[in-house]
Amino acid sequence: MSEILFWGVLKNVDESILGLKLDKGFVIKSCGYEEFLEIISRSQTSLGYYAHPYPDALFSQDDKIIYIENKFKSVNQYQLAPFQKEYIGNYLKPTLALLRLFKEGNIQSPLSYYFSIGKEQKTIKPFGSEKSNLYYSTGGCYKLKKEEINELEKFLNETKFPFLDHLQLAFENLDMSYTTQSNALAYLSIMTGVEAIFNDGQGEIGYKISRNMAMLLGNNKEDAQNIFKQMKRLYNLRCKLVHQGHYKNVDIKDVIMLREYLRSAIKKLVILNKPKDALLEDLTFSGFEYLDVNK
Repeated sequence: MSEILFWGVLKNVDESILGLKLDKGFVIKSCGYEEFLEIISRSQTSLGYYAHPYPDALFSQDDKIIYIENKFKSVNQYQLAPFQKEYIGNYLKPTLALLRLFKEGNIQSPLSYYFSIGKEQKTIKPFGSEKSNLYYSTGGCYKLKKEEINELEKFLNETKFPFLDHLQLAFENLDMSYTTQSNALAYLSIMTGVEAIFNDGQGEIGYKISRNMAMLLGNNKEDAQNIFKQMKRLYNLRCKLVHQGHYKNVDIKDVIMLREYLRSAIKKLVILNKPKDALLEDLTFSGFEYLDVNK
Protein backbone atom coordinates (compact mmCIF):
# COMPACT_ATOMS: atom_id res chain seq x y z
CA MET A 1 0.00 0.00 0.00
CA SER A 2 1.20 3.50 -0.85
CA GLU A 3 0.57 6.52 1.36
CA ILE A 4 -0.62 9.50 -0.66
CA LEU A 5 -0.65 13.18 0.36
CA PHE A 6 -3.29 15.45 -1.15
CA TRP A 7 -3.03 19.24 -1.40
CA GLY A 8 -5.95 21.30 -2.65
CA VAL A 9 -4.87 24.91 -3.19
CA LEU A 10 -7.46 27.52 -2.17
CA LYS A 11 -7.89 30.88 -3.85
CA ASN A 12 -9.82 34.02 -2.86
CA VAL A 13 -9.28 33.38 0.85
CA ASP A 14 -6.96 34.60 3.60
CA GLU A 15 -5.48 32.98 6.72
CA SER A 16 -8.62 33.64 8.75
CA ILE A 17 -9.82 30.29 7.35
CA LEU A 18 -7.06 28.37 9.17
CA GLY A 19 -9.09 27.97 12.35
CA LEU A 20 -11.90 26.10 10.58
CA LYS A 21 -12.17 22.38 11.38
CA LEU A 22 -13.19 20.04 8.58
CA ASP A 23 -14.22 16.38 8.55
CA LYS A 24 -12.85 13.28 6.79
CA GLY A 25 -9.24 14.08 7.68
CA PHE A 26 -9.00 17.40 5.81
CA VAL A 27 -6.89 20.11 7.45
CA ILE A 28 -6.47 23.70 6.24
CA LYS A 29 -2.86 24.92 6.23
CA SER A 30 -0.68 27.67 4.77
CA CYS A 31 2.89 28.09 3.58
CA GLY A 32 5.04 30.66 1.80
CA TYR A 33 4.92 30.80 -1.98
CA GLU A 34 8.61 29.96 -2.40
CA GLU A 35 8.27 26.93 -0.12
CA PHE A 36 5.25 25.79 -2.09
CA LEU A 37 7.02 26.22 -5.43
CA GLU A 38 10.11 24.37 -4.19
CA ILE A 39 8.04 21.33 -3.24
CA ILE A 40 6.14 21.31 -6.53
CA SER A 41 9.33 21.70 -8.60
CA ARG A 42 10.78 18.44 -7.25
CA SER A 43 8.80 16.56 -9.86
CA GLN A 44 10.41 15.68 -13.19
CA THR A 45 7.01 15.89 -14.92
CA SER A 46 5.21 18.97 -16.24
CA LEU A 47 3.74 19.81 -12.85
CA GLY A 48 5.76 23.00 -12.76
CA TYR A 49 3.37 24.47 -15.31
CA TYR A 50 0.51 24.10 -12.88
CA ALA A 51 2.39 25.67 -9.99
CA HIS A 52 1.63 29.25 -10.94
CA PRO A 53 -0.05 29.72 -14.33
CA TYR A 54 -1.93 32.65 -12.82
CA PRO A 55 0.02 33.77 -9.71
CA ASP A 56 -2.69 35.98 -8.22
CA ALA A 57 -5.11 33.06 -8.50
CA LEU A 58 -2.96 31.30 -5.90
CA PHE A 59 -1.87 34.01 -3.48
CA SER A 60 -3.98 34.83 -0.47
CA GLN A 61 -4.03 38.49 0.49
CA ASP A 62 -1.17 37.72 2.89
CA ASP A 63 1.08 36.43 0.09
CA LYS A 64 0.63 32.92 1.41
CA ILE A 65 -0.56 29.74 -0.25
CA ILE A 66 -3.63 28.47 1.59
CA TYR A 67 -4.29 24.80 0.97
CA ILE A 68 -6.29 21.83 2.23
CA GLU A 69 -4.32 18.71 3.15
CA ASN A 70 -5.30 15.07 3.53
CA LYS A 71 -3.58 11.68 3.55
CA PHE A 72 -4.88 8.32 2.39
CA LYS A 73 -3.75 4.80 1.53
CA SER A 74 -3.83 3.46 -2.00
CA VAL A 75 -2.85 0.20 -3.69
CA ASN A 76 -0.53 2.36 -5.77
CA GLN A 77 -0.16 6.02 -6.63
CA TYR A 78 -2.36 5.66 -9.71
CA GLN A 79 -5.46 4.40 -7.85
CA LEU A 80 -6.90 7.82 -6.95
CA ALA A 81 -10.51 7.39 -8.12
CA PRO A 82 -11.97 6.14 -4.78
CA PHE A 83 -10.47 9.11 -2.88
CA GLN A 84 -11.52 11.57 -5.57
CA LYS A 85 -15.11 10.30 -5.56
CA GLU A 86 -15.70 9.91 -1.83
CA TYR A 87 -13.53 12.67 -0.37
CA ILE A 88 -13.34 15.27 -3.14
CA GLY A 89 -16.61 14.85 -5.03
CA ASN A 90 -18.87 13.88 -2.13
CA TYR A 91 -17.32 16.02 0.61
CA LEU A 92 -14.78 18.70 -0.30
CA LYS A 93 -16.58 20.27 -3.28
CA PRO A 94 -19.97 20.41 -1.49
CA THR A 95 -18.23 21.84 1.59
CA LEU A 96 -16.68 24.68 -0.44
CA ALA A 97 -20.13 25.38 -1.90
CA LEU A 98 -21.56 25.58 1.62
CA LEU A 99 -18.80 28.02 2.59
CA ARG A 100 -19.98 30.27 -0.25
CA LEU A 101 -23.56 29.87 0.95
CA PHE A 102 -22.59 30.78 4.51
CA LYS A 103 -21.23 34.20 3.54
CA GLU A 104 -20.03 36.29 0.60
CA GLY A 105 -16.66 35.42 -0.94
CA ASN A 106 -15.63 33.31 -3.91
CA ILE A 107 -13.53 30.66 -2.17
CA GLN A 108 -12.40 28.07 -4.73
CA SER A 109 -9.92 25.22 -5.10
CA PRO A 110 -8.57 25.61 -8.66
CA LEU A 111 -5.45 23.42 -8.25
CA SER A 112 -4.80 20.13 -6.52
CA TYR A 113 -1.69 17.98 -6.17
CA TYR A 114 -0.94 14.40 -5.18
CA PHE A 115 2.33 13.32 -3.58
CA SER A 116 3.76 9.91 -2.76
CA ILE A 117 5.15 9.81 0.78
CA GLY A 118 8.50 8.11 1.40
CA LYS A 119 8.74 5.16 3.77
CA GLU A 120 10.46 7.22 6.46
CA GLN A 121 7.88 10.04 6.15
CA LYS A 122 10.70 12.48 5.35
CA THR A 123 10.25 12.90 1.62
CA ILE A 124 7.30 13.66 -0.61
CA LYS A 125 7.33 13.51 -4.38
CA PRO A 126 4.61 15.07 -6.52
CA PHE A 127 3.26 12.78 -9.23
CA GLY A 128 -0.15 14.13 -10.23
CA SER A 129 -2.18 17.32 -10.41
CA GLU A 130 -5.55 18.68 -11.49
CA LYS A 131 -6.72 22.16 -12.38
CA SER A 132 -10.16 23.70 -12.74
CA ASN A 133 -11.98 27.02 -12.49
CA LEU A 134 -8.92 29.23 -12.92
CA TYR A 135 -10.98 32.34 -13.47
CA TYR A 136 -11.65 35.73 -12.01
CA SER A 137 -15.28 36.19 -11.04
CA THR A 138 -17.70 38.52 -9.30
CA GLY A 139 -16.81 37.28 -5.81
CA GLY A 140 -14.17 38.78 -3.55
CA CYS A 141 -11.84 37.39 -0.89
CA TYR A 142 -13.39 35.02 1.63
CA LYS A 143 -12.71 36.20 5.18
CA LEU A 144 -13.92 34.88 8.52
CA LYS A 145 -14.19 36.72 11.80
CA LYS A 146 -13.13 34.74 14.89
CA GLU A 147 -16.69 34.63 16.15
CA GLU A 148 -17.87 33.15 12.83
CA ILE A 149 -15.72 30.01 13.03
CA ASN A 150 -17.96 28.09 15.46
CA GLU A 151 -21.07 29.31 13.68
CA LEU A 152 -19.70 28.09 10.34
CA GLU A 153 -18.71 24.69 11.75
CA LYS A 154 -22.25 24.29 13.11
CA PHE A 155 -23.66 25.34 9.73
CA LEU A 156 -21.52 22.74 7.92
CA ASN A 157 -22.57 19.97 10.31
CA GLU A 158 -26.29 20.76 10.12
CA THR A 159 -26.74 21.71 6.44
CA LYS A 160 -27.14 18.70 4.18
CA PHE A 161 -27.75 18.28 0.46
CA PRO A 162 -29.98 17.93 -1.43
CA PHE A 163 -32.38 20.71 -0.47
CA LEU A 164 -36.04 20.82 -1.46
CA ASP A 165 -36.27 21.21 -5.25
CA HIS A 166 -36.97 24.96 -5.35
CA LEU A 167 -34.23 25.65 -2.81
CA GLN A 168 -31.73 23.39 -4.58
CA LEU A 169 -32.36 25.23 -7.85
CA ALA A 170 -32.01 28.59 -6.12
CA PHE A 171 -28.78 27.47 -4.44
CA GLU A 172 -27.25 26.18 -7.68
CA ASN A 173 -28.02 29.49 -9.40
CA LEU A 174 -26.49 31.37 -6.48
CA ASP A 175 -23.34 29.28 -6.69
CA MET A 176 -23.20 29.55 -10.49
CA SER A 177 -23.06 33.34 -10.15
CA TYR A 178 -19.46 32.93 -8.96
CA THR A 179 -18.38 31.24 -12.19
CA THR A 180 -18.50 34.22 -14.55
CA GLN A 181 -16.58 37.45 -14.92
CA SER A 182 -19.71 39.20 -16.18
CA ASN A 183 -21.74 41.18 -13.63
CA ALA A 184 -24.76 40.91 -15.89
CA LEU A 185 -24.65 37.12 -16.21
CA ALA A 186 -24.00 36.71 -12.48
CA TYR A 187 -26.96 38.98 -11.78
CA LEU A 188 -29.31 37.01 -14.02
CA SER A 189 -28.23 33.75 -12.41
CA ILE A 190 -28.99 35.10 -8.94
CA MET A 191 -32.34 36.55 -9.98
CA THR A 192 -33.29 33.18 -11.47
CA GLY A 193 -32.62 31.72 -8.03
CA VAL A 194 -34.85 34.35 -6.42
CA GLU A 195 -37.69 33.54 -8.82
CA ALA A 196 -37.28 29.80 -8.22
CA ILE A 197 -38.28 30.45 -4.60
CA PHE A 198 -40.73 33.35 -4.73
CA ASN A 199 -42.38 33.36 -8.17
CA ASP A 200 -45.76 31.58 -8.24
CA GLY A 201 -46.17 32.07 -12.00
CA GLN A 202 -49.38 34.05 -11.63
CA GLY A 203 -48.33 37.52 -12.81
CA GLU A 204 -47.06 40.67 -11.07
CA ILE A 205 -43.76 38.89 -10.66
CA GLY A 206 -41.74 41.92 -9.56
CA TYR A 207 -44.23 42.89 -6.87
CA LYS A 208 -44.66 39.35 -5.56
CA ILE A 209 -41.00 38.39 -5.28
CA SER A 210 -40.21 41.77 -3.68
CA ARG A 211 -42.99 41.43 -1.13
CA ASN A 212 -42.21 37.78 -0.38
CA MET A 213 -38.52 38.52 0.16
CA ALA A 214 -39.45 41.41 2.47
CA MET A 215 -41.87 39.25 4.45
CA LEU A 216 -39.28 36.51 4.87
CA LEU A 217 -36.24 38.59 5.78
CA GLY A 218 -37.69 41.71 7.39
CA ASN A 219 -37.10 41.94 11.14
CA ASN A 220 -39.62 44.77 11.56
CA LYS A 221 -41.85 46.99 9.45
CA GLU A 222 -39.13 49.48 8.53
CA ASP A 223 -36.65 46.73 7.64
CA ALA A 224 -39.23 44.90 5.52
CA GLN A 225 -40.20 48.06 3.68
CA ASN A 226 -36.56 48.76 2.84
CA ILE A 227 -36.06 45.22 1.50
CA PHE A 228 -39.27 45.56 -0.52
CA LYS A 229 -38.07 48.83 -2.04
CA GLN A 230 -34.63 47.46 -2.89
CA MET A 231 -36.01 44.27 -4.40
CA LYS A 232 -38.39 46.21 -6.66
CA ARG A 233 -35.42 48.27 -7.87
CA LEU A 234 -33.34 45.14 -8.41
CA TYR A 235 -36.11 43.41 -10.34
CA ASN A 236 -36.61 46.48 -12.53
CA LEU A 237 -32.89 46.33 -13.27
CA ARG A 238 -33.33 42.71 -14.31
CA CYS A 239 -36.13 43.71 -16.72
CA LYS A 240 -34.00 46.41 -18.31
CA LEU A 241 -31.16 43.95 -18.65
CA VAL A 242 -33.25 41.18 -20.25
CA HIS A 243 -35.66 43.23 -22.37
CA GLN A 244 -33.49 46.21 -23.33
CA GLY A 245 -29.99 44.76 -23.13
CA HIS A 246 -28.70 47.32 -20.62
CA TYR A 247 -25.95 45.02 -19.35
CA LYS A 248 -23.56 47.88 -18.54
CA ASN A 249 -26.00 49.17 -15.92
CA VAL A 250 -25.36 46.18 -13.64
CA ASP A 251 -23.00 47.26 -10.89
CA ILE A 252 -21.06 44.81 -8.71
CA LYS A 253 -22.75 46.36 -5.66
CA ASP A 254 -26.14 45.29 -7.01
CA VAL A 255 -24.82 41.79 -7.69
CA ILE A 256 -23.60 41.47 -4.11
CA MET A 257 -26.79 42.95 -2.64
CA LEU A 258 -29.05 40.58 -4.58
CA ARG A 259 -26.79 37.63 -3.81
CA GLU A 260 -26.94 38.45 -0.10
CA TYR A 261 -30.75 38.59 -0.19
CA LEU A 262 -30.90 35.20 -1.90
CA ARG A 263 -28.24 33.72 0.38
CA SER A 264 -30.12 34.84 3.50
CA ALA A 265 -33.40 33.50 2.13
CA ILE A 266 -31.94 30.08 1.30
CA LYS A 267 -30.28 29.73 4.71
CA LYS A 268 -33.52 30.58 6.46
CA LEU A 269 -35.69 28.36 4.28
CA VAL A 270 -33.39 25.33 4.51
CA ILE A 271 -34.06 25.36 8.25
CA LEU A 272 -37.78 26.00 7.75
CA ASN A 273 -37.95 23.17 5.15
CA LYS A 274 -41.40 24.05 3.80
CA PRO A 275 -42.65 23.08 0.33
CA LYS A 276 -42.87 26.03 -2.02
CA ASP A 277 -46.69 26.19 -2.15
CA ALA A 278 -46.99 26.20 1.64
CA LEU A 279 -44.27 28.83 1.94
CA LEU A 280 -45.87 31.19 -0.59
CA GLU A 281 -49.25 30.80 1.10
CA ASP A 282 -47.74 31.81 4.45
CA LEU A 283 -46.00 34.80 2.89
CA THR A 284 -49.14 35.89 1.04
CA PHE A 285 -51.11 36.18 4.26
CA SER A 286 -48.33 37.93 6.16
CA GLY A 287 -48.26 41.71 6.61
CA PHE A 288 -45.64 44.23 7.57
CA GLU A 289 -47.10 44.34 11.07
CA TYR A 290 -46.99 40.54 11.36
CA LEU A 291 -43.73 39.08 10.10
CA ASP A 292 -43.61 35.75 11.91
CA VAL A 293 -44.06 33.39 8.95
CA ASN A 294 -41.88 30.67 10.45
CA LYS A 295 -44.60 28.73 12.27
